[in-house]
Order: sequence, then C-alpha cells, then structure tokens
Amino acid sequence: MITKRENLSTVVKKQLKDGIGNTTILNITDQEGLNDKGRLFASFSLEPGSSIGKHTHVDESEIYFILEGKGLVYDNGKEETVTSGDVVITKSGETHSIKNVGETTLNFIALIVLD
Repeated sequence: MITKRENLSTVVKKQLKDGIGNTTILNITDQEGLNDKGRLFASFSLEPGSSIGKHTHVDESEIYFILEGKGLVYDNGKEETVTSGDVVITKSGETHSIKNVGETTLNFIALIVLD
C-alpha cells in the first residue's frame, strides 16, 4: 500500500495537552495502517516557544525521533535537551512533555504503540 503525501491529513492543535502555542501534526497512517498495534504514527512540528504539555501514557508507549531543531523534554521529573537524531521513549505509566527551545522549527516523528 502506498499513500501519496497529498492524501495525508494535517491538523493543527492549539495548546496540545495544555501546552503553549500550536502543534502541527501530519498523520502518516492510522490505527488500521498500524495493524491495530498502535494508535499514532505522525510527524510533529513545533514553532519556537511552542510545547506539548505534560501528560501520562496508560497502556501504551510513545517514541519520539527528533528530526531537526532543539527541544527540552520533561521525562519523569528530569529535563533534558534533545536535538537531531535523539530518541525519547515514554513507557506506560510515565509522564513527558516537549518544548521547542530553539530558534527554528522543532520537527519529530511520534509513534504510539499499544501495550
């Protein structure tokens, strides 16, 4: 199966998870495309100063792969800067958030897999 870029859906979420600013989400596939083993596979973009607020995952894990930009990740009580090539894994029961602390757009891929 091949899906052309022009057929992918893009949504803009304001203050996602009580974050700051807008989050642009390009949905790469849906649950059916993930064989019902995940609920999200998408490309995220955060403008400088924008963030996705703190949230906890239950019965699922989320993986971020940072493509470009500079982010500050809250990872279960610790904060750490992430840049291109870094991977953030948040397992079920864990809490995380991400904020663009750079001067350019922060772009990353997010995958949520079900436990």
